[in-house]
Amino acid sequence: MLLTYVAHTVTHILLIFNGGDGKMRGHLLLAVLLIAISSFGCAQASTIYVPADYAKIQWAVDNASDGDTIVVRDGIYYESVTVSKHLTIKSENGSENCIVNGGGSDVFTLKADGIRIEGFTITGGLNGIYIRSNNNTIINNSISNNWFGIFLDDSNNNIISNNNISSNNYYGIGLWYSNENIIYLNNFINNTYNAFSYGGNNTWNSKEPITYTYRGSTFTNYMGNYWDDYTGSDANGDGIGDTPYDSDNYPLIERFENYFAPAPTPTPSIPEFPAHTLLIAASSMIALAFMISRRKK
Repeated sequence: MLLTYVAHTVTHILLIFNGGDGKMRGHLLLAVLLIAISSFGCAQASTIYVPADYAKIQWAVDNASDGDTIVVRDGIYYESVTVSKHLTIKSENGSENCIVNGGGSDVFTLKADGIRIEGFTITGGLNGIYIRSNNNTIINNSISNNWFGIFLDDSNNNIISNNNISSNNYYGIGLWYSNENIIYLNNFINNTYNAFSYGGNNTWNSKEPITYTYRGSTFTNYMGNYWDDYTGSDANGDGIGDTPYDSDNYPLIERFENYFAPAPTPTPSIPEFPAHTLLIAASSMIALAFMISRRKK
């Protein structure tokens, strides 16, 4: 789509600078298209591997560009990682094989919007994940033995799902003046306190009904989280508690893995192309066409 747009732009520019007769010199067209293709290539997202490309996750983050994906291979990484770019950071083979230990500092700190953290064991931190940004996704992680498992500070529209949040020394999850976050299909187990939320309005269950299998029967319902201290009943046997757990209106009777619910999948997005890259390409095309047009006079 981008190349089609560039081609149409080139045609219009050439028509203007050639008096509208539509005659284009081959070398001019080639030069302009090379500029366009070069700028297109520069805008493509890259995949960076740890430790193959960079030994540390933080070094990979520091050298990445917005939209890149960082894949972390199996191992134990002793790091405190600060992310200030729109990145996907995920393990190669799941949380059992990829451990990030914060050594008493925040393990992951998210300062940019649109970050995805997926497939890690996150442990040994003050906060397992400290979020100070919006529109992030935290999925398929095991978050344990931190002070706070996850802490959201003035952060909105985040999705936290399919995580095992356990054995954290204070709260499994805390939200402070944070709004419109969606927290569902997580297990909260053996934390000193499971959750608190202050000064915000958030959703503690799926936004849409989910079809799932529970003890051999199929149901469709909204789904919340599993709380190990929930004491409600399940009269109809659908695996959803009959009474709320605090703000979770659809608490799970068992761990979310026992419902065979599909992992939430984000809507695919069209790759983003930085505006400055397109501006440079367009400016270069116009300048080149203008200079050649001047030489013809």
